[in-house]
Amino acid sequence: MTQQEFELSNAKIITKCKEVMKSKGVAYTIGSTDRLANFKRTAERCGITPLQVWATFFEKQVSALMYYAGNPDAPQSEPIEQRVIDVLAYTQLGWGLIQEVEKEKDDFANSVLQ
Repeated sequence: MTQQEFELSNAKIITKCKEVMKSKGVAYTIGSTDRLANFKRTAERCGITPLQVWATFFEKQVSALMYYAGNPDAPQSEPIEQRVIDVLAYTQLGWGLIQEVEKEKDDFANSVLQ
């Protein structure tokens, strides 16, 4: 794959990821303005943290990619392109959750110091 082919391929997959994030975001937030609401609702129901929920969902996508890497000719339940898009999307969502965790830690530290 040439550099130009690689860049074009990346641009296409990132565009598709943005489209999926936009379309699925509405359904997953269920009217909330919090883009991470789905993780928080599931975490509350399951008694775990939103980041643990995210890790579980992310692992499912990574596991599918790992299976594909070892068995590219095996039947897949979803197109492999969709798995790549999902990993990109979940990475962004995970980053949002991580930022919230870090902010909470900073807020707590600042409140203790005051």
